Amino acid sequence: MDYKYIKRINWPWIEILDNFSGDEQTVVININECTAVWNRTGTRYYSGIRYKDGHWCEDLISSEALEEVKDVIMTHNNLELL
Repeated sequence: MDYKYIKRINWPWIEILDNFSGDEQTVVININECTAVWNRTGTRYYSGIRYKDGHWCEDLISSEALEEVKDVIMTHNNLELL
C-alpha cells in the first residue's frame, strides 16, 4: 500500500513526514514505545501519539499522517495473528 506521509518502515521504527516544519523533515517513532495513536482532532482529547512514559507527540504529525500510522499498526498486528 502506498502512503503519502509514511516515508519508511523498518519495524518497529516508522519514519513519518513532519508536515508542519516545511522542507520535508521527518519524525521517526518506535511503535514498541507507543501506547496509543489518536487521530481525532474534533474531540477534547489530544490528537497524536502517546508513549509509555505518558508523553504525547502532538505537534509534529498531521491527523492524516496519524491515520496512516494507525493503519500500518493495525495491518501489522493482524498479519502477526495469521
